[in-house]
Amino acid sequence: MTLSLISQFYEGNELATMMGFQSTVQNLGSSVLSFAVSYLIIFGWHATFLIYAIALPVMILFGAVVPNIDRQKGHATSEEQQSEPQTTKQRVNLPVIAISVLTFFVYVFFMVVTVQLSSLFAAQHIGSASQAAAVLGGLTLVSMLFSLFYGKLFKWIGSVILPLGLFLMTIGFLLLSRMTAMAGVTAGVVIIGIGFAFTIPYIYTMVNVKAPKGSENLASSIMLIMTNAGVFLSPTVVNALSGMFGHSGPVSAMVVCVSGLLVLAIVTAVVVATQFRGSRAVTPEK
Repeated sequence: MTLSLISQFYEGNELATMMGFQSTVQNLGSSVLSFAVSYLIIFGWHATFLIYAIALPVMILFGAVVPNIDRQKGHATSEEQQSEPQTTKQRVNLPVIAISVLTFFVYVFFMVVTVQLSSLFAAQHIGSASQAAAVLGGLTLVSMLFSLFYGKLFKWIGSVILPLGLFLMTIGFLLLSRMTAMAGVTAGVVIIGIGFAFTIPYIYTMVNVKAPKGSENLASSIMLIMTNAGVFLSPTVVNALSGMFGHSGPVSAMVVCVSGLLVLAIVTAVVVATQFRGSRAVTPEK
């Protein structure tokens, strides 16, 4: 819902900037609410459900601050309103499907670092589970901070930011698969966080930009479904890919992520380069 609302009010570089802010606030909210749940559980597992009470002030602020979108479109006469169709049949197109599939695989590979990092620390004798948790906390912080700069970077390099983010995630997972020291693994996690901060806001932006007019809500919903599917199926998919090569364990999972993200980075780089050449070809000479 948030993604489609942002696309209703902003466009161009402002849209990209707002998507970066949305990603930052999402990471911040996830961290704060996780901390709050860890405190509430002291009072019993029933108390943890009190966390959903946060929806009440959000609802009040939403009603007080967010304007009515229909009013922003101007005032139409009663005859015009009657002549306009009341509902628009929502649909999806090929770009929305492609972006949703991309989102699925990005989350399939990204979630490996959150699920397997503790196992990697133990297998490689890097440190304890608590140290792995601290490094993961740094991942969230890095993603949050760099999401703030997403809008400016997008303004400078445009759609190149997508393959750039995927290449950075590839490098980060490569470090995780190779390094056996705390410093190297931490550097890998930080690079993954930076790449993730550049990749996800772009995907959120493009799914609304490329959606057919009037179908932004449906496009966002499909992408979010694929996001949740990627998060849920990540261990299954990565373990299956590792098993195909006769390997198992956290290091093998990291290698699978390197290969998968590298493929995604190359494919998106080719698509971006093709679109750039196409736009240059149709631009009239001055």
